[in-house]
Amino acid sequence: MLLVALVTLSACSTKQGAKDQLLENSKTVLKDIKAQKKNLNVIKNQMEASQARFPKEQKKYPKQNLLNVTTSKTYQAVTKRKDAFTSFKDTQNDLKMDQTTLTKISNQDLPDMPKELMNSLIQSLHLSALDQRTFANFLTEMTQNEATYYNLLSNPDTSTSATELDAQENRLNQYYGAVYQQIEIMNVNLNTAQKQAQRLQKSVASGS
Repeated sequence: MLLVALVTLSACSTKQGAKDQLLENSKTVLKDIKAQKKNLNVIKNQMEASQARFPKEQKKYPKQNLLNVTTSKTYQAVTKRKDAFTSFKDTQNDLKMDQTTLTKISNQDLPDMPKELMNSLIQSLHLSALDQRTFANFLTEMTQNEATYYNLLSNPDTSTSATELDAQENRLNQYYGAVYQQIEIMNVNLNTAQKQAQRLQKSVASGS
């Protein structure tokens, strides 16, 4: 009888430990999703700011690369965007760790655990990670093309023709559009994951 009681107590303790870990994990997921949505919002806002300010500032600082003029609003907006992108990549790593932890909990053979809710959130975090990699690639390419474009504009003696400059501007605008689209897609998937994490948190907290 004592052995059976000890085994039962151990099983209950293991289950409770997993639930405590799951509750903490869901809180962390929600915190990281909130941080990632904030990063995306800063990136979007600063992209819009730099695009809006560019024409006027190009006249204010003729023959200068605005990406190097620290007093320009364009430089400041791009710098804030780059800082947010660095934060974005850090948060992406945090979300990946959240997914790994959640998967480990889900793989434990314990009764009365919200497996369906856990697996739905795991899938959403996985899809979000795929979106984030695509976004990171687009933003990196956009930043490189942006640097090329601003450099061409600041070197009037270059042999680059007006046609080539227009082509570079068109490419850059295509990247801007693609990045904006990726931000929208990621926000949709992050919102889904956020709702799932909230449901999981509520389920674990209520013991259901």
